[in-house]
Amino acid sequence: MDSDLKDTLAAKAMAVVPGCAYNDYRRKAAERVAEGHAEESIYFESVLSVEAPARALAEQVIPSFMRYLQAKKISFDGAHSVVVALFLGAECYLLRGEVVIDVFCALEGLARDTFRGRVTGWLS
Repeated sequence: MDSDLKDTLAAKAMAVVPGCAYNDYRRKAAERVAEGHAEESIYFESVLSVEAPARALAEQVIPSFMRYLQAKKISFDGAHSVVVALFLGAECYLLRGEVVIDVFCALEGLARDTFRGRVTGWLS
């Protein structure tokens, strides 16, 4: 497993929960929204391969996430309104969408302008 990516995700995550507790996390988050203690978030869920999580992030998760944002009519600059749940092994890392994009850009050595070009390619 790519421990650097796992460490990065853990350091940047809003929360790290056992994968089996993810539904409980979502239920509690919905309760906080209903009580007026939090804003409602949109969730995007994906699984990272244990054998090659960085490759899965680059080849599967990020392109799918960009198509998801497009379908929701959210620009990738507005990805902060989305919580990305990344399941890796037994853990679930919950990150804001913009943080996931930042992690991807750092892994790939991409500037935001270059990333924007890739997004255009994925969405065309």
